Amino acid sequence: MMRNKTTTQNKTIQTTTIDTQAQQIQMTYDESWLQPSIVNAQVGKSYKISIKLNKDIYGCMNTITLPWLDENIQNIVKWNTITFNIKPTKAWEYEFLCAMWLSHGAKVIVK
Repeated sequence: MMRNKTTTQNKTIQTTTIDTQAQQIQMTYDESWLQPSIVNAQVGKSYKISIKLNKDIYGCMNTITLPWLDENIQNIVKWNTITFNIKPTKAWEYEFLCAMWLSHGAKVIVK
């Protein structure tokens, strides 16, 4: 794996590059939380999950991570886009969590 730094208007976000052929998945975060709330994936395939942030969130919920798939803890800042690069190795349901392990109401289901 290789680490990349992406500069946005407000900050630099570090991500992990897995595969240039990764399937792109687009999500949004707004008043309805993360949409879509369920992302389907397959073991052994690479995915790039991009989340467009349309809402500021405060407190512990202003962080987001995807434990066991991409454990970079990223800050939720309105108008930014954050990215998770994943390549699941185990069938499971992985929730998007804040740094205190509270759910953001969405998950990746790997089969």
